[in-house]
Amino acid sequence: MNLPLPQALPALLPVQRLGLGPGLALAHFHALRPWRGSGALACRNTLDPVAAAMGRPAWRVLALWREAGEQPLSAAAKGLDARSLAAITAFLIDAAPKAGLLDGPAYPEFRAYLMSQAVSAHPVRVRHALEAERQALEMAPLNGPFTVLALGEDTGWSATWQADPLAPETRRLTVPDAVPLFCFAAGRLLRLVDMPGAAQPDDPHAAIAALSENLPLPITRLMLALWHMRPDLQAAYPLPEKRALYLAWCLSVGVRDYPALLDAPGWSPSALALAVYAARPDLQVAFDLRHRSGLEGFAGWLRHHGRQEAPALAAPRPRRAPRPETGGVTILGHASAAMGIGEDARQAAGALAVVGVPVQIVDVPPGGAPLEMPRYRAMLLCLTGFEALNLLGRCGAGYLDGRKTIGLLPWELPAWPARFGLAYAALDEIWAMSGFLAGCWRRDAPVPVIAMPPAVAPPRPVTLGRAQFGLPADHFLFHAGFDGNSTLVRKNPLGAVRAFRRAFPRRRSVGLVLKAMNAGAGTPGWSELVDAIDDDPRIFLLNRRMSRPEADALLACCDAHLALHRAEGFGRIPAEAMLLGKPVIATGWSGTADFVTPETGFPVEYGLTPSDYPFGDGQLWAEPDMAQAAQLMRTLVSDRTESRRIALAGQQLIRARHDPAEVGRRYRARLERLGWL
Repeated sequence: MNLPLPQALPALLPVQRLGLGPGLALAHFHALRPWRGSGALACRNTLDPVAAAMGRPAWRVLALWREAGEQPLSAAAKGLDARSLAAITAFLIDAAPKAGLLDGPAYPEFRAYLMSQAVSAHPVRVRHALEAERQALEMAPLNGPFTVLALGEDTGWSATWQADPLAPETRRLTVPDAVPLFCFAAGRLLRLVDMPGAAQPDDPHAAIAALSENLPLPITRLMLALWHMRPDLQAAYPLPEKRALYLAWCLSVGVRDYPALLDAPGWSPSALALAVYAARPDLQVAFDLRHRSGLEGFAGWLRHHGRQEAPALAAPRPRRAPRPETGGVTILGHASAAMGIGEDARQAAGALAVVGVPVQIVDVPPGGAPLEMPRYRAMLLCLTGFEALNLLGRCGAGYLDGRKTIGLLPWELPAWPARFGLAYAALDEIWAMSGFLAGCWRRDAPVPVIAMPPAVAPPRPVTLGRAQFGLPADHFLFHAGFDGNSTLVRKNPLGAVRAFRRAFPRRRSVGLVLKAMNAGAGTPGWSELVDAIDDDPRIFLLNRRMSRPEADALLACCDAHLALHRAEGFGRIPAEAMLLGKPVIATGWSGTADFVTPETGFPVEYGLTPSDYPFGDGQLWAEPDMAQAAQLMRTLVSDRTESRRIALAGQQLIRARHDPAEVGRRYRARLERLGWL
């Protein structure tokens, strides 16, 4: 039998014994050293720096003890200081399941205490399981009802509504970092901090009422999202005026590219036949369905001509993925494409392989469908949000059946466009590659968003020198790289040219190497760039695709990297340059701000201006300060000792944070915590 707590610890009085119901007390006291009692159901020791500073015993001890308490906990809490309240609350939430507080006679008192400590309590309907890492917790009128409680002086509510049909009403509970969160549903405690992400997506096939009135089949959320993505459809079928014609396009052409349209409820063969009839005036003239002869004639047309003339009647429905396996990860991405997002997929696969996680790589041609079915339950989507929508349209929800899908999504502006919110329907969680992206996704994503810096593998340059690239041997060379698919106005190579010429109007011993790919005469901004460099022999434009080792060799033989972008989701080329030990000048905003700091690189000041980016209406991006950029370029050339010191610090940062093995361990730990591996 356990001794009464005060007798067991005579030197550590006073001990507060706070009642938690029949025969159970919470012991709360301070000690000179860490302590664990053999009779305690659960115990926690926490170093209290305030107590230590005041010369008091520095260790706070909390233990659940089989003994009656002197005072009910909820009543005693009114006289406790804020630090004690916070420590007690966090301990009780952690200890509750193991100690049986959720099932035993102590539960009413435990619940009363927690309710008494709630700074914010409000009945809501939870859209998804909440994560401790999330600072903004998204709510929407789904599932539920729950009561969410958050402890902390700054806890508060804000609500947002969006009128776009693709963005249903949401509520956002904004809480400070590290605030204990929990909720009650039907009187039971749910520990939100340990609940894994579980997407409950909006139905892609839900009807848009405002666009579906008097149509034989509804315009669905998926149909509207695809319309938003394609300027050609917007020009041909302006909504809502041409909604009937747009439905006809979906039936006649759209189902060929987007078979998942056929998954919509109500798209039975008979309903599709009637919709085709309604969209074809010639059929209406030929077959009057009010009469038996018209019905028989239309039935004959369907048998003999329908499948040839109406693709919706013949298109195969999307295949469902096979039963998933556990123990590995399927990576979906542009794995064979020479583009930055393809490198995201390849690097993620490498990071998982380093820590022994089996990987299946499913290649997705840009704009196309995956080339094979997914194997594993855990699936990492290394695609843009637009490609996630494309996946829903081409493959349907059946491709994701039984999977837990994580989005490793690039994006370059502060917010994801609301009209493409349906992309979240493909996801159970998002791994943000930068702090900038974490902030973007947490604004609106209805799934957990976890900060996950990506892998940056050590470059493997081939033995190529400057001569092989046609570059001068003795010049100080600045490197700037860009992909025409990423838009020249965002990557801003023209800004690099202008800063270079401003920094060195007449100096001959310097050069600027512009590495381009997927760009040419048809690329917006290309002719302006070519005109800007045409009369300067110090600027070298290499416009071709290179193998990864060849591109690494080009970067390695330059002296510094220049990235005067207007926005970056992460900034892989600057990170690779830093890993090579190159000093990096980069706009001090968005993704590169995570690693290009005054201690590790040369960030350029900027002002925020309206963006000129596809689907970026109403958003801002950075305009780098050309004068400062030019001054930093002169500094790199003139003070090479200091630039090497800063470059070394940058190299060490990238090695520590983005090492594939370290990234793989983070990936694996998260997947194991969620039980998805």
